[in-house]
Amino acid sequence: MPDRTRILHLVAHDGNWEPFIRIASLAAALREHGFHSLVAAPDHSRLWELSEAAGVEMLDYTLTSSFNPLRWRELGNLIKTADVGLVHLHDQVSGKLLSWARMFAGSIAVVATRYDIEPSFGNADYGSGIDIVAAPSHVMESVYRESGAPREKLAVVYAGINIATADRAGEERDVLRTTFRQQYCPDKEKPLFLINIAPLEQASHQMDLLEALPEILVARPQTHAVIMGEGPLLDELQRRRKILALENDVSIVEPDKAYHRLLAAGDCYVAMGADDGTGLMIQAAMAAGRGVVASATGCHGELVDDGKTGVVVPYDGIKDAIIDMLQNRTRREHLGRLAKVKAHKSFLMADRAGEMAGLYTRALDTKAM
Repeated sequence: MPDRTRILHLVAHDGNWEPFIRIASLAAALREHGFHSLVAAPDHSRLWELSEAAGVEMLDYTLTSSFNPLRWRELGNLIKTADVGLVHLHDQVSGKLLSWARMFAGSIAVVATRYDIEPSFGNADYGSGIDIVAAPSHVMESVYRESGAPREKLAVVYAGINIATADRAGEERDVLRTTFRQQYCPDKEKPLFLINIAPLEQASHQMDLLEALPEILVARPQTHAVIMGEGPLLDELQRRRKILALENDVSIVEPDKAYHRLLAAGDCYVAMGADDGTGLMIQAAMAAGRGVVASATGCHGELVDDGKTGVVVPYDGIKDAIIDMLQNRTRREHLGRLAKVKAHKSFLMADRAGEMAGLYTRALDTKAM
């Protein structure tokens, strides 16, 4: 009989460790609710060190989508050997592989969460094999429902943020601002930063932000923009920055898993991704007390209360909203304080872990019936 208190988290490795670290934070918080978590992840010393420090048991397994039945059996045997009562799927690849591996895994409960908005998921991802679908936003819930997930299987649970990260962004602000300036913006006369952390791709509109920078700099000369991320647009962004002669005004940096450094250094966070189904970075920026300018797309509008905890505008209004946020320090800091209050009330990982624990119990009880 599988142990109902043991949860196995499955997530595909695509070169980004952040999902594993987020899951480890969730797993650590779940201990307070009587659940022991295991995370299947590639054997990577730093990742395992961080996870084990959080009290999470690691299993050496690299999850990849495969049509090889031997891989299906391998995953099924891993689940049986781990003696887990429930598997939590965290992406499309893990969902597909488990659907094939179930025949080898025995009777287990399954909870699924997906973080990417796509036009067509396919009903197979959310068929009879999934007991509960945990949508990380109401926008994602709608996508799931349109993809065929039964309404009774759906629940909205925000992904949550680690309060330690948010606190660190606040407590270490002065030190981190100084460090960040020395690395990316040595000109001490440029006290303001724009931060856009997202995949570097057309849908995230970083190029639009870059093109708008000359006008923003005219309106607010003492401004330095930081665009952080990786993706197919990186080389094009770097070329365009040079053509626009913005090398001294814009830093394009690779993903930094300690993104609290950016939030601590910055005064304003700009979110422009069209396919943002979770708003993870918006939640972190709000928790750190930063002014947020967000495009009226994805789940941004349900996280940020326009005019109260940030600004939500259509794409064609982003430039003016950024200028206004940068020019009005009093308003920016006021919105940041209210954003922090909302984030600590609505987006903390510890609270979300309680909601997720309730879904686990519900899924396990359904399987036992």
